[in-house]
Amino acid sequence: MSDQSSSAELPDPLDRLEALDRRTSVRQAWQLAVGFPVVTIVVWFLLDLTWGDTAATRIIPTVVAMCGPVTAGLVVLRKWRRYQWWQPFMGALWWLIPFFLIIFTTLPVPLIAGH
Repeated sequence: MSDQSSSAELPDPLDRLEALDRRTSVRQAWQLAVGFPVVTIVVWFLLDLTWGDTAATRIIPTVVAMCGPVTAGLVVLRKWRRYQWWQPFMGALWWLIPFFLIIFTTLPVPLIAGH
């Protein structure tokens, strides 16, 4: 009787792999959601210190910010197709889209308006 109870208490290997996939996906989604805004701000700050207020100072951070939602969307698609844990990346995508829109509506506007 003790053999049956000890075998029932062992964790299922598939459950362990799914839990590992969930933890890994959450960690990677946080890295993505925090990484792109930090990199965008650092790139803008360094370009502003070195080159001043130029077109590159306004365009390059906008392109970096645009890469965030694109990357998160591609990861969501890839994980969804492989039946992996994609939900944390959807959360990162919902955070990165407004961040990109804020950057896109503030940095390049003086180039378009001619100021």
